[in-house]
Amino acid sequence: MRELQLYGLSSCCHMTDDIKTTPADVPNTSTMGIGWIRGACTLVMGCVGVGILALPGTATRSGWLGSLIGLAFAAAVTFYNNILLWKTLHLAADGENQVVRCYEEAVRATYGTAVSTYSGVVIHVSLASVCCAMLILMGSTSHAMTRVLDKRIWVLIWTAVGIPFSWIKEVKDVGLVAAVGVTSASAMVIIIIAASADKMLTDGIPEEIAVIPRGAIDFLSNLATYFFVFSFTVTSPTVCYHMNKPMDFPITLIAAMIFITLVYMSVMELGYAAYGQSLSEVDTI
Repeated sequence: MRELQLYGLSSCCHMTDDIKTTPADVPNTSTMGIGWIRGACTLVMGCVGVGILALPGTATRSGWLGSLIGLAFAAAVTFYNNILLWKTLHLAADGENQVVRCYEEAVRATYGTAVSTYSGVVIHVSLASVCCAMLILMGSTSHAMTRVLDKRIWVLIWTAVGIPFSWIKEVKDVGLVAAVGVTSASAMVIIIIAASADKMLTDGIPEEIAVIPRGAIDFLSNLATYFFVFSFTVTSPTVCYHMNKPMDFPITLIAAMIFITLVYMSVMELGYAAYGQSLSEVDTI
């Protein structure tokens, strides 16, 4: 009887030794990872340029109040979706990994290979569309500022400039580039705000400022734009996976969402208040 008791106690000790700490409690202390600040910068740079350039024009169709409501709704839905995504990435992980690397792995663990392939196609099409939109907007803006060359030439120039950045191998280096990009975006916002304020002081606020959308179709089309300018969701799994502490992703998400939303609202409302319906005649502010 005593031998059985000793055997049972020994087995329990071995079982206790074999129990691993849950992945949620084990930080990724690898020096190759990124902190929450770099992660937030990477999320911001995944979309903020498109929004800064294009959003002021949406107010011409939705009105200043309608555009605020649409943007706030898109921001809330995007935030909630990213929280659900983060939980999914964690639940789909196995072994010592805290989260899976990408959408495809999470979908494969849930629905199988066929649906994972479909998901991968959708994600890559979304990424390509964001890149194309950004290149077109940059080409249009460069042409508007310089009045030289053609828009297509400027698009080719910016494509050539962006190619070397595709050779960056480590996500932590992408975070450094993104931090520089956030600084540049902030400078662009300051310039737009200053120009809008100067315009309003000089010419006053245009009389044709709209408050609400002209119709449901206009609002719905702009709502699609508001969701599009929060398209950093396609990069969220990569950022989360490469963080030193993937369980801190909500902090990264909150910081990025606050910065992006405040920037968008400031540029959109001030730009529309300064230039009015004339923004409907140009590609970007």
